[in-house]
Amino acid sequence: MPLTRFQEQVFAVLVDGRGRDSYLAGDAALHLGAGGERYSADLDFFHTTARAANDAFHRDATSLRHMGWTVVVDAQFPGFV
Repeated sequence: MPLTRFQEQVFAVLVDGRGRDSYLAGDAALHLGAGGERYSADLDFFHTTARAANDAFHRDATSLRHMGWTVVVDAQFPGFV
C-alpha cells in the first residue's frame, strides 16, 4: 500500500473537505493504487485558486486539530501552505 498508516488516517480526515476545486496530485496520487510499492512523504493537495487553497487549509487544519493532532505551518503564502 503506497500510503503509510498515518497518511491513511490523515487522508480519511481531509477527504471530506475536498471539492471540485481541490485535487490530490504528486507522488501519493500516482501511487495510490493498492499494488503500489513506492511511498510518498506527503500528500499534495492542489486547488483551482489561491483563495480555495487557503480556505481548504483552514478547514483541514481545524479538522486535524479536532482529531487531536498538532498542525505546524512552516511557510504560508497566498495559495500555498
